[in-house]
Amino acid sequence: YGIGQIYLELDTVLAMLVAVVGGVIGGGLFVLLYYVGIFGLGAVAGYVTGLAWAVTFDMGSGDAAGLILALIFGVIALVLHKVVIVLTTAVWGAARMVAGIAYLVGGGFSPLALLSDPGRLETSGQLTLMLVGWGVLSLAGVLTQYRVTGKGDYRRRKGDDEEGGD
Repeated sequence: YGIGQIYLELDTVLAMLVAVVGGVIGGGLFVLLYYVGIFGLGAVAGYVTGLAWAVTFDMGSGDAAGLILALIFGVIALVLHKVVIVLTTAVWGAARMVAGIAYLVGGGFSPLALLSDPGRLETSGQLTLMLVGWGVLSLAGVLTQYRVTGKGDYRRRKGDDEEGGD
């Protein structure tokens, strides 16, 4: 959605269509290329971290830092793939929830827009509130996923069904 709105300059409906099509394609590729997808998740996280680091410490464009961290994070993701999936879905889901709430109350927050213009959000209580909300929701997502999935067994455990565990 962010790519459609920011980079392709599409209106809301077309950007949503881009998001749905991209999600379907990405989901299909994830199923077919599981470990490539896991490496990709780590690599994207590493690249974004490198860019953020470069902007924060005024180190230029951040492309070199982004590429180095992309490789490092990609390898780490392969080793710790369950942790990466849980963290990615919890943190990204929380970010989207905070962004949606901010949009509904007039904040117009978009994490992708912040990458291109980090000074976009004022440093008032709005940013602090959003970061705290993001952290709390991320933690809740991680805890919920580990509670539901247990020690990696994604199948339904005996006793979890509504009929009394038969």
